[in-house]
Amino acid sequence: MKPLKRYSALAFHSERNKIRIANSGAIPVLLEIIQCQNESLIDLAAAALLVLSSCSANKLAIAAFGAIPILIIPSIVSFGMVKAMLQLMYEFGKQSEMIEKARALLEKMVSSSEIALKEVAETASLVIHFLVEAIEEGTPLCKEHAAAMLLVMCQSCRDRCKSRDWPKSFGVAER
Repeated sequence: MKPLKRYSALAFHSERNKIRIANSGAIPVLLEIIQCQNESLIDLAAAALLVLSSCSANKLAIAAFGAIPILIIPSIVSFGMVKAMLQLMYEFGKQSEMIEKARALLEKMVSSSEIALKEVAETASLVIHFLVEAIEEGTPLCKEHAAAMLLVMCQSCRDRCKSRDWPKSFGVAER
């Protein structure tokens, strides 16, 4: 924890230090820390990335290391956007540019967040209906996103079925 605080303090008032820290290989290390399970480390690493990203010279490097999905998608999911996307798709019907963009974002969320995948699985019958409809009648891009979401959902089910606790993961009581 102390090194993260020191990096942030060192970089805070110096553009030159921000660039040096980023060039020293700190960005991928910070992104790795953000994906761990320790909340205080996640907060410190995110703060350090925020400080480094305040330097325009570091912005592209941070994005190039894949920071955007790592930082943004969990936030979007935690604000309840999965259910909002599903409701949007339900209320606005089959095809429109907005629905296509919603499916694309939902596919990104489901592909990179267990929480999003779980929320989608809770409404599986509705979601599967929308995805099959998109595959049958959608644009090529829409079909691609729908197929990708179905694939992620199927892989998740397969992984749960392979585990020894598969009855528990589907809410089935043991005999």
